[in-house]
Amino acid sequence: AWTSVQAIFSFQGALILADSKNSMAYYGRGLLYEELGMFENAERDYSKGIELEPNVTGLYRRGMLYQVLMKKPCLGVLDFKRAFELDKTDLVIFTQYASALSECGNKRLALRYYKEIADYAVTDNVGQYYNEVALNEIKKIEAFLKANPEYNSKLFE
Repeated sequence: AWTSVQAIFSFQGALILADSKNSMAYYGRGLLYEELGMFENAERDYSKGIELEPNVTGLYRRGMLYQVLMKKPCLGVLDFKRAFELDKTDLVIFTQYASALSECGNKRLALRYYKEIADYAVTDNVGQYYNEVALNEIKKIEAFLKANPEYNSKLFE
């Protein structure tokens, strides 16, 4: 069985052989760096993959890295937005986008998107899960807005 470190060296070899033009090798190595807690290295590899192929949705995992692991959700907003523009059917991306917006202080736009998710996500078990997530977030944001009527944010609009 390979360790993550051995796999990183394997991806490194693939990048050397491919003359550093293989975006998915950067993605794979980024995932391994992420697993090892080497977030700056993962960020660099995801960024290089995006630079090489900006229309590959999976490369925007960098947004998840920013939001969840590095605790910098505002950096992830633009990645989620771009990934969502590339694939408007991906409920994971759409939900993460709404979550990052809310964490960054744009609760009204997040609320709008959560309402869209709740309306859209009802066709299968995965959809039902995201429907429940969205309904829960809608309640939280509406309670926040009711308690803070002066709240206003133009971030990312």
